[in-house]
Amino acid sequence: MKANIDSNMTIYGVFQPLIDVELQESGNILRSLVKGLSDLCESLDFIIGGEIGRDIQKVLVDDEESYSPDTPLRDGDKVTVAVEMAPQGGG
Repeated sequence: MKANIDSNMTIYGVFQPLIDVELQESGNILRSLVKGLSDLCESLDFIIGGEIGRDIQKVLVDDEESYSPDTPLRDGDKVTVAVEMAPQGGG
């Protein structure tokens, strides 16, 4: 089963270009997908203790908001992960 992943964040090889994540049949829930993203980008808290992590601002599954890590996923679902991004200073 594959889910298509999009994000407001650009990290080449993680979210750029858009990626497909392969999930095992026993793990077709949002928690499994977010855990896989944590493995790809360890510097962000995508998941903490089985729950959606503090660095995640919003998760959409096929354009509907979902904060439950037990949300079921189907083959071809589009999952959008909005990452909380602190303002960058400069001058």
